[in-house]
This record gives sequence, C-alpha cells and structure tokens, in this order.
Amino acid sequence: MRRNFPFLVFCAYNMVQPAQAAPAIPNSLVTLTSPVIRVADLFSNAGPEADIVLGSAPAPGERIVVGAAQLAAIAAAYQVPWQPDGSDPEVVLASPGSAIPPALISNAIAAAVAAAGGPANAAITLPDFAPPMVPTGATPVVTVTRMDFDPGNQQFSAALVIDAAGMAPQNLALSGLAQPAVEALVASHDLLPGEVLQESDLTLARLPASLAANAIPSADAAIGMSVKTGLQAGQAVTPDNLDQPILVRKGAFVVLNLNTPGMVLTAQGVALGAGGDGSLIPVLNPASHAVVQAVITGPGSASIAPGSAPLSAAENTDLYAGYGSYAQAHEGNAEAMPVQP
Repeated sequence: MRRNFPFLVFCAYNMVQPAQAAPAIPNSLVTLTSPVIRVADLFSNAGPEADIVLGSAPAPGERIVVGAAQLAAIAAAYQVPWQPDGSDPEVVLASPGSAIPPALISNAIAAAVAAAGGPANAAITLPDFAPPMVPTGATPVVTVTRMDFDPGNQQFSAALVIDAAGMAPQNLALSGLAQPAVEALVASHDLLPGEVLQESDLTLARLPASLAANAIPSADAAIGMSVKTGLQAGQAVTPDNLDQPILVRKGAFVVLNLNTPGMVLTAQGVALGAGGDGSLIPVLNPASHAVVQAVITGPGSASIAPGSAPLSAAENTDLYAGYGSYAQAHEGNAEAMPVQP
C-alpha cells in the first residue's frame, strides 16, 4: 500500500494552524453615539482589543480627525491587524448635536435671579450668547450653581452646569441683564418686508418693558397685515413695523374703474406705485398714455380718485419715465407694456 506522508503532514499542519484574522480597514466617517472613542470606532475588524477606550469623544456638534500616523501608532499598540500602505488614510469622528433652546437657559437664570432677590419672571438678556450643544435627542438639564445679582444696574453673573445623556457635564459662565418684563407679541421667526402675517408668524414672549413699548396687544390685530420693515425672531411687533397688505404692486396690471352718475367705465392700467387698500397710487393708462391718481379698492383693482385729472407724459416726467416711449411705440397693446421693478 502506497503511503503519501508529505500530504498527511501538510494536512495535519493546516489543521492545527489558527485561522488568519481578516485585515483591519480604517473607517472614513464615524458618527459617534457614545461619550468615548474606542479602537473599533477607528477600524473595522479591529481585533481582540476593539473595545479598548482611547479617550473622550468630541463635544456634541464637533468632530476630530485622526491621521495616518496616529492610526499606525494605535494599530501597533492595540494589536490591530493593519499597517500603513502609503494611502495616507484619515478617520473623521463626529458627535451629532443640537443646540439647547435658549429659553431653557433663560428660564433657569430667571428663576435664580428671583431667588436672589431680583424681579420675578425677569426678562434675561445674554449678549453674544451661543447656546451650547447636547447630543441629538438628549433632554438637557440646566442647573444654576452660582448667581450674583446687582439690583442697582440689573446685571447678573452666573455659573451653570449642563447635563444630558451621552455627554460629560458642561460648565458655563454667563453674565447679562435681568430686567422687569412684560408679555408682548413678537415675531416667531425672521420676517421680510412684504410678508403678510399669519398666526404661525407670531407668538407671545416676555420682553424688557423698554423693548415692548407700543407692542400690538394681540395677534388678532396683526394677522393679515403686511410687514413694512423686517422683523427678527423675538422682536416686538409694533404698528410701526406693519402696514396694510400690499394689494397692488408696482408694475402690475390693474383694473381701473371710473365711477360716474349712472355709469361705470373700466380700463386696464399699469400701476406706477404699490399700496394696500385705500392707498392712492399713480396709474398709467396705456391706451391714452396718461397718468391718473387712483385709489386701490382690492387685489389688482383701483378707482380713479375723484377730481383726478389725467396728466400727459410731458407733465409726468418722473412717473412716466421709461413708459412713455414704449407706450407710444406699442399703442393699443396694453399687454406689451413693460413692468418696472
């Protein structure tokens, strides 16, 4: 019987050898869900020491970059089956985060001010304050550990601790003003000129009395009005900020009505101004090339003001500029009239 000893020895050798570990691969972008960094966060197939903690994770909302030299040193120190191959990899470790609602911090400070003898429910002003970040989805707890309040100038200095699951406690030192407050109607977000206010654009907030002067008393009095000057989120809404809604815009076509005893004449015109209900604006009649004064009566409509006499281009050089020559070249073609911004 023929015996193949070399083959048997080869098989026996391979049976007793441990399986080769899969090579580790550096990760590229890792979103951390733990307050610490482990070897496994840097490499896939990190080996037997994958769960070793290397250090603290970056603060919520921040990231760190681990370069090739650091990766090589960590791999050598923690039995990671990886060696640099000249590709110069790097691993980005990011901690997701969201900003603490400013009201959460302001409310904690206001309560501490009241406990220190200051005004109850004070309006808190924090100059140049950027809310700290906490892990996404975490519920932060704000604790004021020190409060110094000067009733003479209404200034405070405070120390706070922010706690949230998935992060180390954060210490904050803040200073600002704590002033007697009143409830006022404010913009719930930034508003641009020309926007028509809806209920979702407005909310009630406590403001220093000096900032709430002349504030509109209720949302009902502001809804439907047009923003005249831009409003920032949290800014008091006052009559000076608002105007009647814009029903006719400059350059738009309008239905022009002339009411006479027993008769109503209608023509199409081009608005040379903008305004809301009841506003008096100049309107160009493209058929006659004249400008009349008209009162806005609704969206896209106006009535010629009583006693308004049509003025020719020669008499309206300011209003008619840019329209006269075009109207004369396109007489009878109102739809071809240009629209000026």
